[in-house]
Amino acid sequence: IVNLLFSLDCCFILEPSAAGTFFEFYDMMGPYFAKIELIKTTVLLLVGSILHLLLAMNRFTAITFPAKHRKVCRKLFRFCVVLWTIGFFLCIPLLFPGTTSQINGINLYGVNSVEYTFLGPYFLIYSV
Repeated sequence: IVNLLFSLDCCFILEPSAAGTFFEFYDMMGPYFAKIELIKTTVLLLVGSILHLLLAMNRFTAITFPAKHRKVCRKLFRFCVVLWTIGFFLCIPLLFPGTTSQINGINLYGVNSVEYTFLGPYFLIYSV
């Protein structure tokens, strides 16, 4: 799920806006896309990385401890649910007004483009 969301965001929001494709559309939708993009770059990357670790642990226990795998798998599933819940709550502050913004600039090809950024202390908080 995380990889799908990440890929869709890159294909339909990040890359076209940075390349200057449909500049007026991405400039108009910038405040909304900034929230989506920055949620993806902070929370989804963290959740995705941890879920890949859990998947690796699941495969490892299936091979090394087949008798205990069912018990370990239940614990990993609960951990995944808790992790998605924490990720959801970490996204809530980014939905408030004044947390994200867009910057209109010129890309390497000399075309107008849109970039997304955090505002104020949110840059430091979510970067850590």
